[in-house]
Amino acid sequence: KRQPVGVLDRGEVTTDRGPGLAVVGASVVALVVVTGGAFTPGPRIATGALLAILAGLAAASGTVRWRVEELCLLGVIAWGAGVAALLRVAPLAAKEMLVAWLVALALWVVASRARERQREMALSVMVCTAWIVAAGVVLEYRAYRAPRVGGLLENPNVAASLLVPAIPVAWLLLGRRRRGWALVTVLVLGVAVVLSGSRAGLVALAAAVVVIVPRGRWRLVACGVGAVGVVAFVVWRFAVHPDSLAWHRVAIWHAVWRLFLTHPITGVSPGALLDSAGTVRILDSGSIGHYQRIIGHAESTPLAVLVETGVVGLTVVGWAVLAWIRRAVRLGVLRDPPTRAVLVSLAIL
Repeated sequence: KRQPVGVLDRGEVTTDRGPGLAVVGASVVALVVVTGGAFTPGPRIATGALLAILAGLAAASGTVRWRVEELCLLGVIAWGAGVAALLRVAPLAAKEMLVAWLVALALWVVASRARERQREMALSVMVCTAWIVAAGVVLEYRAYRAPRVGGLLENPNVAASLLVPAIPVAWLLLGRRRRGWALVTVLVLGVAVVLSGSRAGLVALAAAVVVIVPRGRWRLVACGVGAVGVVAFVVWRFAVHPDSLAWHRVAIWHAVWRLFLTHPITGVSPGALLDSAGTVRILDSGSIGHYQRIIGHAESTPLAVLVETGVVGLTVVGWAVLAWIRRAVRLGVLRDPPTRAVLVSLAIL
């Protein structure tokens, strides 16, 4: 039984069977990853081929009308699987990364085709989860008297990536009917972002507030207050918890760029940045002297996509982003200030 569903599906005919097949397929691949080591060439190539075949079957499926950005992302997954099978640099890391991408795409397909009531329920769960994470961040800060970098969810940016988008979402859900609860939620989550110690989280929060504030004098005031607040926060953050990684990011980007030049077309394969770094390291200083720091992360999402999937992968991902933006603008999705705030915060993070 075919019926149109979802805000971004106006004029499109879809069914719920396609997303369900994508989720089942992702689960099958995840099961293969968990139960099989794939350290020998045969299973490794078979796993990569399974991911590529699954992506191809999902794209060719007639049960759902696939969009341009979804086909592009399926292509990136298939490309990454092929590169990982050929280069054989870090098979286990490649499987974990590709499965994460596939599951994320499956969730995207399901969520983007959800009905209005389903979306409200999912966003409510997201806001409640943000409350729980905020409580954990506050308790950690109270116990340590300082931001515990590497504490809850391992990385403060991970906690901020949930807390910051949840603020405009909470305002969207509660602002019209329960303004008091909306204000309390915004304040609690905002305080948790500050106490998490995430610099990117605070910048994203300031940008989200500026986007939500109406144009005119109040937006200028919000920009000024936000800039002063970010500077004061960064000074306080380094005073209570010095972080040498902040000063090494430029050196890391230069090193990752040199690594990219070794495989500019294909990339080093998904998840293989650490194993491919080799002698491409940066000079770091510890308590007893200098040493060569191993690069484990690119410290930049676009650069990570570039070095792991090459020019081909980054080009396809960029095309997917542009396709989604064009369709969202055409359908008027970006006219809503809270929606724009969510997108801006996620882009910064």
